[in-house]
This record gives sequence, C-alpha cells and structure tokens, in this order.
Amino acid sequence: MSKPQILFPDPMMVRMRRVAERVDLAVNEVVRRAAYAMSRDADILAFLLQLNPTCAAKEAAGESITPPGLPLPVDERGSL
Repeated sequence: MSKPQILFPDPMMVRMRRVAERVDLAVNEVVRRAAYAMSRDADILAFLLQLNPTCAAKEAAGESITPPGLPLPVDERGSL
C-alpha cells in the first residue's frame, strides 16, 4: 500500500469496514443471548447478575454447571 492510500483510505473500504464491524456486533449479540437463553429485550447486566447466584447455589450443592456454548466432548470433560 502506498503512502497516499494509508493517509487517505479508499472510502469504499472504510464503509465496508464499518459495515463489517456492525455485523460482527450484531452477530455477537445474538449468539450471546442465545447461549444464555436470554430474551431479546433483557438487560444483559441484570440477567447475568441474577444468573450468578443461581449458578453459585448449584455449585455449592455439588451440581455441575455447564457454560454456554457447545458441550465438551466426553473425552475432554474429565480434564477440567
């Protein structure tokens, strides 16, 4: 890339980068809410603050807590 391109980036590339960033944020939001079974209008911080004592109580009772996302393969579960 030549110096003029660095100082004056292509406007189309700037727009594409902004669109890509917005898509990334939107996808992350949807995935995060789906992982926690959170409603679309739920406040993320309030939801997690309510979830935390629930998980702590389960852990104190000796129950296992499954983090959001795909479950670990059976052969990897014992290593944690």
